[in-house]
Amino acid sequence: MKSSHLIFIFICLIILYSLFKPSYILEEFKSLQADQLLENGYLIIPNVVSIEECDDILSIIDKVESSHNDCGNIHSNYKRKDMMIPVSLVKEHIKNIYCRTKDIWKQITPNAILTECSSLISYPRSYPQIWHTDTSYKKGDANLVSIGVMLKDTDKKMGPLNVYKKSNKLYKKDIDSLLNKHDVDSSESDTFVSDVQQGLYKQTMEELCIKLNYKKKECTGSKGDLVVWLSSVVHRGGANNSNTSRPVFYFSLLSSRGTRPQGSTYSLIKQKKKIHLKQL
Repeated sequence: MKSSHLIFIFICLIILYSLFKPSYILEEFKSLQADQLLENGYLIIPNVVSIEECDDILSIIDKVESSHNDCGNIHSNYKRKDMMIPVSLVKEHIKNIYCRTKDIWKQITPNAILTECSSLISYPRSYPQIWHTDTSYKKGDANLVSIGVMLKDTDKKMGPLNVYKKSNKLYKKDIDSLLNKHDVDSSESDTFVSDVQQGLYKQTMEELCIKLNYKKKECTGSKGDLVVWLSSVVHRGGANNSNTSRPVFYFSLLSSRGTRPQGSTYSLIKQKKKIHLKQL
């Protein structure tokens, strides 16, 4: 048999396997992604949202911005905008994203409640945010996860989401003891520095993460990729040193198991809207 025939047969077998591969392999892969998220505090899932869907979400964001421009209060808001998006306008997109990755959320946020539905845009020359967590956690608190859609190809110059890998485990430790043990100064930074500039200077949580050897990850990716982060992970939006804006559409899911952790990312709940994913 000629080598060209063997290559053809091999390619056919690969195609057949990709079409009919056992479902348990896909389930194990999704379970592995969920484990990675819980272990590292963040996850990047490529090629979830199509280019056309991204463009439609961008057009929705433009319409909302031109109509009411209802922006939230965020860290380091200079040239950075966090804007609520009505769920009714994007619910089909949320449903599609959820269904394409549902095996992950079934494990991490069972019977999920939608707590946030917003866009986050950082414009050219925006400062980096301060390092922060979205919530403070204690034993028995429910998982809260934010799912962002990269609406443009995103490189390091555009100031993508930065995280300290595995820093989501800090809430299980005594922070004050760690600060003393590693000789980290927990005093406030220069009081003459404005909030929008705080991210330019070294901060307590940043220094502690460095002392604990947590690795910093810049979450770059392509248009249509998902970037996912736990509310307990230390993170920030980076400085946008490019000549283009970095738009992200994101929504947050709260598990129905456990108590609600203290913190932000609850815009819909604050409006007395309790939306279960199954209601969309």
